[in-house]
Amino acid sequence: MTPRRRPRQPLQGVPSLPGDSPSALPSPSASLPSSAGLLRLSHRLTSRDLHLARLLAEHRTLTTPQITGLLFAHPGTARNRLRQLREIGFLDRFTHRTPDGDRVTCWVPGLLSARYTALAEDQPPPTPRAVRTAQDRILANPQLDHLLGVNQFFTDLTHHARTHPGTRLLRWWSAERTAAAFAGRIHPDGHGIWQVDGGRPATVGFWLEHDTGSMPLTRIVAKLRAYRALQQTGGPSYAVLLWLPSARRETHLRDELDRNGHDPTLRVATGVHDRGHGDPGGACWATTSSPPGRVQLGEIPAAVDGWAPGGW
Repeated sequence: MTPRRRPRQPLQGVPSLPGDSPSALPSPSASLPSSAGLLRLSHRLTSRDLHLARLLAEHRTLTTPQITGLLFAHPGTARNRLRQLREIGFLDRFTHRTPDGDRVTCWVPGLLSARYTALAEDQPPPTPRAVRTAQDRILANPQLDHLLGVNQFFTDLTHHARTHPGTRLLRWWSAERTAAAFAGRIHPDGHGIWQVDGGRPATVGFWLEHDTGSMPLTRIVAKLRAYRALQQTGGPSYAVLLWLPSARRETHLRDELDRNGHDPTLRVATGVHDRGHGDPGGACWATTSSPPGRVQLGEIPAAVDGWAPGGW
């Protein structure tokens, strides 16, 4: 009988955690072999390390700059800590060449990280062979650049929250977790809940559709039917964010939406990530139910009535 899986807690903003200062980092000369168990490493692992393990378990891989933006104040500190975590067998990495020709370092769960996240959820820990297979599957994934783009969106949101007091990413769910939570009725690239305090307090739920330009526009528009059906049968009234690679692509998509008679009860907003650059927390969103102009993510009307940490 498979052990009962405990529900994961929603990802919160990343606070300053005890033991995370650079002076608290262990010396790489004191590294342990990868065969060492978690108990022998417990004094060397910080709350931030364990949070990173959970992020990688759900989102499969993150680049060095993404991990820096999510969890660290300085790139040098991030690189140093990641190197140490690799030396003790907690994380592993590979080099990936992007479509632009850049080389990026992608981090994946190591044997000890995978063991920690499995045991934390009352699941059997994976074997070394299973961990190696999972790592190879990420490297060989033909949609790796798309996955990195999705993770960059949420990394940018987290970075925005760290630099703009009063904003916070309350939830970041992967595509797999979101589809499972809604019985496969929708298949977004990710799901989040964004909170803004201050002058105009708001809590905005959203589904993310990250576009790289390879999918026909008619197919993107067709995907909206599933979100509309979910909403009409009592599901959450979250906004659908269409994150597009160019302004030209955005114009053509909005024309396609107009030709198909878009239903205004479904909140849809378009934004542009030109070559990976863009601040999704800023005033970059054009909605289909508002006057012309750009609004911030927190200004998109998307009800979250009935939302609770463990549910919608």
